[in-house]
Amino acid sequence: MRHHRYVFRLLSLSAALLAACTDPAASRLIAPVERDLVAAAPPGYDPYVVSELALPAGYVGGEAKGINSSDVIVGDVYKADGYGRAVAWINGVPKLLPNVTFGTLSFSSAHDIRDDGRIVGELSYCAGGQCARTAVTWNSANAASALAIAAGLTATQGSTATALGATGLAVGFADRSSGAGHAPYRFSTSPGGATALPLPSGYVGGEASDVNASDAIVGEVYATTGSRGVVWRRLLGAAFVATLLPQLESADGIGDDGSIYGIRAGTDDAVRVAPNGTMQVMWTVPGRQVGGPSSKGRAIGCGWLARTWRNGSLTTLYGPYTQGDSECARGVNTCGTVVGSTYGPAGDRIPVRWRKQLCD
Repeated sequence: MRHHRYVFRLLSLSAALLAACTDPAASRLIAPVERDLVAAAPPGYDPYVVSELALPAGYVGGEAKGINSSDVIVGDVYKADGYGRAVAWINGVPKLLPNVTFGTLSFSSAHDIRDDGRIVGELSYCAGGQCARTAVTWNSANAASALAIAAGLTATQGSTATALGATGLAVGFADRSSGAGHAPYRFSTSPGGATALPLPSGYVGGEASDVNASDAIVGEVYATTGSRGVVWRRLLGAAFVATLLPQLESADGIGDDGSIYGIRAGTDDAVRVAPNGTMQVMWTVPGRQVGGPSSKGRAIGCGWLARTWRNGSLTTLYGPYTQGDSECARGVNTCGTVVGSTYGPAGDRIPVRWRKQLCD
């Protein structure tokens, strides 16, 4: 958005009249004075400004996926051969995250970071002639190694931790022990362990997407008839119970107040479902993923357009090179800073940050 400039030509009439009175020969007005007056920005105007995140030497692209309240950003970067590596950006400087203490690393990615610096994600490693993908945690961006947290899964069940809650509960998915697709899982980050989340009757698989400060978990489950959103809540003790959300095709985020964010069934509408069940459409343009929310209710979107929404206000997030057809917003923090990716001039995905001056 640009500030409009209004130019007013001001005539010094009083000076001209004075000159005319003191000089009878004066036959013309004094030359007009021209001034530029810049209109003030609208109240509350605080645009998002996009910037690229630096890549480590030898890497050509990447994606930012999570950000905490200290502006530490996590994600992954990749080389020209396509193999990715988990990374954290601390004060804008990229730092590659380490491997587990056994095996040879082949791929890793960081998906979320908590305010205390703990990170969750996944990595693939090879040991003894076998390779596996496992959900992992790093206790900070300066961790000496990653800790596998998928204890209880077989070596053939690859797993991923996609989100981390305030209590240390991580959620994500693992390959089903039989049949194709994924099963929703929760992970303990200390000491580490994986437990399958229950499925509603008639559903065969799914993924957990987000967890809030009360350990309520959301995600999607699927059957031959299609996908639906789901919320898991903890009963007394350790057990979780699944509640189907038939109005949602997927539930992608949950706020600490219990509001659920996702895609409305049968549409491309990104919606917020309040704790009382009231549904509010945030945006209707295509976009198959809703992210966040922040602790202040800011949601983000990833699809054909990158979007951010809070309290009824929707903003499109543009990249430095593309304008609204390839941006992806993946993480948001308490202040409303958003991270994600877009396409760079060479055609690679590049990690970016959208930031405004004022905190939400």
